[in-house]
Amino acid sequence: MKIAAVFALTFLTSLLLAFAQQSDEANAVIQTERDLATAYLKSDANGIAQGVMEDYTLTNSMGKITTRADDTDEARKNDPKYEIFENYDMKVRVHGNTAVVTGKTRAKEFRVANRSISSFNLPTRS
Repeated sequence: MKIAAVFALTFLTSLLLAFAQQSDEANAVIQTERDLATAYLKSDANGIAQGVMEDYTLTNSMGKITTRADDTDEARKNDPKYEIFENYDMKVRVHGNTAVVTGKTRAKEFRVANRSISSFNLPTRS
């Protein structure tokens, strides 16, 4: 009976340690997503280039496809200028050395060239 209790206690302890490690990894991924949103908010082309894969593409709600190069070029031009760019409702699943993030992105932009303002919500990239 004591041996079974020791095994159960050891198993529970290892589960708690594994959960804590995964939680730390998930928090690091969420912070990375927040840092990337801040780079977009501040038109930080280097931050965007660092946070987005070279083969990144986004199809927006109007059907326009943009790439990392498009996003960094816009940041260098400071157009659009974001009043709001934030990720929320993020959930992270860590699988080995890969993480999947789901959530939403809220943005409010002001396009200098077109003199237009738009707000939109997008699924968070993973």
